[in-house]
Amino acid sequence: MDIVLKGEGLFPRLLFDRKEIILPVVPLGIESSCIFRLINDGYDNLKIRYDIIQDISKIDIELRFLEGQTLGITKNRMKVQAVFKTSKTLSFTTKIEFYDDNGRIYTLPVSGTSDNCLFTNFAYFQRCRGDYKLITSEDVNFNKGPVMLQQEEVYDDQSIIEDG
Repeated sequence: MDIVLKGEGLFPRLLFDRKEIILPVVPLGIESSCIFRLINDGYDNLKIRYDIIQDISKIDIELRFLEGQTLGITKNRMKVQAVFKTSKTLSFTTKIEFYDDNGRIYTLPVSGTSDNCLFTNFAYFQRCRGDYKLITSEDVNFNKGPVMLQQEEVYDDQSIIEDG
């Protein structure tokens, strides 16, 4: 009796649930974040290592591993949160490189913008209606200063009833 076996070999690899990360546009000093998934395709056990490429200047991006940093046979997917916050106007596109134990590199582009321009942040203000107000300041000569973002004070229902 002859038994014929056929198959294909495949090197293990990391996959992502998206081609790139596009962080929401936010005003200065507000945190922008996006959750994506790393997908294990063939690794028995892999501790995730990464590097955020910062070619031109330092970009304040942080990765938060919501379910630990190890992929394996029993854990095929992992949620990762990319977080960006800055106090300076910045628009960027960079990449995050993930490494496996054999030195292979898996790249995921990431883009984001933080600015205090009303036009740039229009979608943000629509999503967060009522959370913030726009203010200006006046100097001694009554010149208007730049438009600034101020978080609205949140009152509980009881204080509103007592005051009026």
